[in-house]
Amino acid sequence: MGSMDSLSVTIALALLHALVLALAVILTLRPAITIFHLSLAGALLTWVIRPLLAVSEGGFMLYTARGSDWSLYNLGLLYQLIFNIFYCLGYIALFRRNLSRTPPKSAVSLTGYLLSLLLGLATVFVIIVLSGDNWLPTKRNTTITMAVPGGKILFPLAVIPLSMIIPLSYMLYRRNRALVIFPTLFLSISSLSLLYQRGFVLLGIIVAIFLHNQYSNLGYLTAFALILILLIAASIIRPVVNAVLGSDVDFADIFNIKSFLLYGPNFDSPDVWPIVVQYFEENGPLLGASILGVPARVLPLDLRYNLGVFIGTDIVNSYYWGQKYFDTGFAFNIGLAHDMFLNFGIWSLWVGLIPGLITAMCDRWLITARALDTLRVYLLGALLISGGFTGELAGTIQWLAAFAAIGYIIRSMEAIIKRTSFRAATLPSVQAER
Repeated sequence: MGSMDSLSVTIALALLHALVLALAVILTLRPAITIFHLSLAGALLTWVIRPLLAVSEGGFMLYTARGSDWSLYNLGLLYQLIFNIFYCLGYIALFRRNLSRTPPKSAVSLTGYLLSLLLGLATVFVIIVLSGDNWLPTKRNTTITMAVPGGKILFPLAVIPLSMIIPLSYMLYRRNRALVIFPTLFLSISSLSLLYQRGFVLLGIIVAIFLHNQYSNLGYLTAFALILILLIAASIIRPVVNAVLGSDVDFADIFNIKSFLLYGPNFDSPDVWPIVVQYFEENGPLLGASILGVPARVLPLDLRYNLGVFIGTDIVNSYYWGQKYFDTGFAFNIGLAHDMFLNFGIWSLWVGLIPGLITAMCDRWLITARALDTLRVYLLGALLISGGFTGELAGTIQWLAAFAAIGYIIRSMEAIIKRTSFRAATLPSVQAER
């Protein structure tokens, strides 16, 4: 393919990625809307579109503070290609065609919906009380989890239920055509946008799309159109929020999709690979150190720093940004492939089989689901935020646990309220018998 620092090598590797993704879609053609296909769409943007756009700009690389060795960029694309092949093979190994599929019964209750809304808005209120206006994106120079006291706990308690209001609204509207959901839906999306969490707005919309697909069986053209709409929405949410908060915004750049895909941290995993490879070459393998640090992901960053217990994201970002990372919390993300390579080198990339197998099992659960209640909507949100389980191990586990825990809390509160209401309703008749 030529020298590893050649742009032609980048093009070749991007096209090989495209070929692998295309074969994976052909072999798993129906249904069109699955967790696996969602992960493939993300892979297309990350490992095909972004590298080709980088080539069109003469070899653009986002993170160059430690140099811009293009051979490391291409080496990262090669390593990721190996990981992605194993991921697709793992999924295909458990993929089953023509699974029995019937529209699931909607068991989402108004009680669960209102409890989710109340929890999300109450947590936002607590955030405002504790931090004043420091939670606003235009007022802080750190992540929101560092700017707000107790932010590590309050942040998921706010964004998870507020994002799930979007699919829960869809389920309620589908069943009752209740117009009352629209004010609460607007309130939820506005709160998430002001928190600068467009990713959770998009997550809620994607979960709603998956739920709609359970009843309508959407096709690929519709899926493609929805991806374009979501990309446009993602590119305009933050500029609109900044404008509302009084910041200067160049609206001419809002619909610049190329800028959104290439010049920002969206889909930046190819740009992270050179840093990961450089760290590995200078320091050697971590030999499981970042994996042992996974339980510490629930701790605030400053506490992890004081304890000297780090996850993969901490190690790579502190290597690149230095002390600035620990002061602000702002960071680029790493994926499971990055994490495994940091610990064990190229021989660990076969681990891609495991998330592929897990994704296949989750898709089978979703396809064959017979009922969808509030908890199952939260669990679907957990599966979709995992991105096919190819993200950083610590982050994936934390968010899966957080979604599941909040979903179970909401269901438990639903059950308590239902039992209390039942007892209150039967009490007069019992007294009358006496």
